[in-house]
Amino acid sequence: MCERGEFRARVPGRMVGLLGDLIGAARAAAGRWMPAGECLELAARHFIDTWKEPLKERSTLQRRVLERERGLCQAPGCSRAAAHAHHIVYRSRGGSDRE
Repeated sequence: MCERGEFRARVPGRMVGLLGDLIGAARAAAGRWMPAGECLELAARHFIDTWKEPLKERSTLQRRVLERERGLCQAPGCSRAAAHAHHIVYRSRGGSDRE
């Protein structure tokens, strides 16, 4: 946003139409004309309100692995709590992505 209240953004060409649609939808939802920056703020707040709780949960595969292992690290010789699921045998060394 510049001093004159203009909004300028550098976005890939394929995003220009999407950005225009977002601004139009935000204005329609508000029922009034709003500056582009205010439209983006409204969209960002909506995104956060919608996805904040679902994004707090871990991915399904990670949650299943951590539950199965009771939250403990499975690397040989380690007895600490696992912060996240990861490969015990690196994929580059023949490990897999299966649970």
